[in-house]
Amino acid sequence: MTVPCCEACNNGYSREDEFFRLVTTLGVHKTPEKELVYHTRTVARTLARGRLRSEITALLSGMKRQWKQVNGVMIYAGLVRLPVELIRRVSIRIAQGMLAYHHPLLPTHFLNYDAYVQPEHGKILEIIADLGTDLTELRLGGRTFHAYHGTVPGQPSYGVVLMCFHETITAAVFHFPDGQTSHVTNCI
Repeated sequence: MTVPCCEACNNGYSREDEFFRLVTTLGVHKTPEKELVYHTRTVARTLARGRLRSEITALLSGMKRQWKQVNGVMIYAGLVRLPVELIRRVSIRIAQGMLAYHHPLLPTHFLNYDAYVQPEHGKILEIIADLGTDLTELRLGGRTFHAYHGTVPGQPSYGVVLMCFHETITAAVFHFPDGQTSHVTNCI
């Protein structure tokens, strides 16, 4: 996935972004795009070259193994705890890049952001309805994730970017003017 950003930002977060890609391609729920990214990027680049050893070790050390039903078949699966703070940080950076690209007049560096990972969909939809916004699909990033954006009518500094990575991990990133607090925090 490619999101517009300056070279310093892009290079400064490459290790974190690589770990994010690893985390989002794990799991038993597979899609053709997820499989392609996993085999061509995650396995071929990250795991084969031995990068991210400490991050992978920490992720696997928290893994629990248990029986899980997948597509009607019981399997003995390893379940890892998602690094929510990592997903939150990367989701905010992706939202900032997408907003800067799709809404160049929006002062993205002067906005505050709140991100919620795997949010309760009902609550998020309630909040979006309260914002009075319609969501528009943001076409950027290929087929590895889907993203939608909406703003409060007449107040484009208030809005939300909804993202779903590989049809398994979702994030809702709310943006609002600098110096303001998110009215969403108390709702979720």
